[in-house]
Amino acid sequence: FTLEHIGIGGRYGIKSNYNQALPKALDSIRAALKPGGTFIVTLPLSARCVKTLLGRTYTTKSVMDSFGKNWIIKTARFSSDLALLELVKE
Repeated sequence: FTLEHIGIGGRYGIKSNYNQALPKALDSIRAALKPGGTFIVTLPLSARCVKTLLGRTYTTKSVMDSFGKNWIIKTARFSSDLALLELVKE
């Protein structure tokens, strides 16, 4: 499951960019988990958010803004080019 490609126009049969794709995908993942269930995600990081036909990158702030809502962040690790989050459904 590659979150960095969700909602980008020109990929996977999507005609135009769909900005609500990531929140909708996260809602679907939450719905599939039992309370207390864990979701582990890795995302590409860069100094600024970039969206291209190949995918998107996130900043540390955008990761925390996207995933800090509706999840308990059990673990968050950041390197220069990767974010690893362990999220728990409340």
